[in-house]
Amino acid sequence: MTGESSSTTTNNETPATNPTKLPLPPTLILHATDMTEQMRHSAVTIAEASFKTPVSHGKVYARIADLIRIEFGKCFEAKAREEEEKNYGGGGERKKWGEGSSGWCCVVGDRFGSCVTHRMKTYIHFSVVPGVNVLLWKS
Repeated sequence: MTGESSSTTTNNETPATNPTKLPLPPTLILHATDMTEQMRHSAVTIAEASFKTPVSHGKVYARIADLIRIEFGKCFEAKAREEEEKNYGGGGERKKWGEGSSGWCCVVGDRFGSCVTHRMKTYIHFSVVPGVNVLLWKS
């Protein structure tokens, strides 16, 4: 027994030590997730890029959250529609209010609490910048 804890860990695995996993940044702290590895990697990559995007005005964390939400929605909207078709069938009319809305939600900040209801395999809570957390889920 190594005594490792799984609650809050930093990423110290490299592709050489675990070739089946995608490489993640060394500063990543993964608090909780039920996403697939591909979705998790995309979320972290999109978040890193969003934090590097210059924000000249407005609420910085809100703008970064919007960037993450929009980009993640673009990446996984087609996959989500395929899943919906497979699970619920292609027949019937699509609800008009859901048209064009991916349903992804994102909160970025250094102080917040949360209790969210999410679809299965669509939740992640992590940090790529020390002291700033990202919560991403699909409602």
